[in-house]
Amino acid sequence: MDEIQSKIRSEQKTRESLIEEMKANELRIVELEQKINIIKERIKDRYDTEVPKDPNEQIAKLESLGSKLSDYTSSPEIKAELEAAVQELNKKFSNPEQVKKFTILPRDLNVDEGELTPTLKIRRKQINENWAKEIEAMYSE
Repeated sequence: MDEIQSKIRSEQKTRESLIEEMKANELRIVELEQKINIIKERIKDRYDTEVPKDPNEQIAKLESLGSKLSDYTSSPEIKAELEAAVQELNKKFSNPEQVKKFTILPRDLNVDEGELTPTLKIRRKQINENWAKEIEAMYSE
């Protein structure tokens, strides 16, 4: 009988300690949620913005946030990330279908520059004329 009571007390203590641990974890979770909310509030103005559809407005918005488009288009870190993603995607394609080289352009292709038709089909000839220097740089690397 003493053995059974001992086991019951032991189990009660185990349950009590688990309950205490759960309460402590709940408090930690609440504290972490509060810290996360504080951090979100601090960076809200910088990252909680709507992206305009017009490319010129996008660039103006980016500059108003203290960045330049060239910070991203000429960034070696971003180029490395894209190269890794391209290499991963290339595994799904045969050799002739794989992307061998690419360049990050400083702006989107657009209708106003004659690079796209009104139905957003690409115009290769105009793209080759507008971006000849960038295309040539890819093949001279």
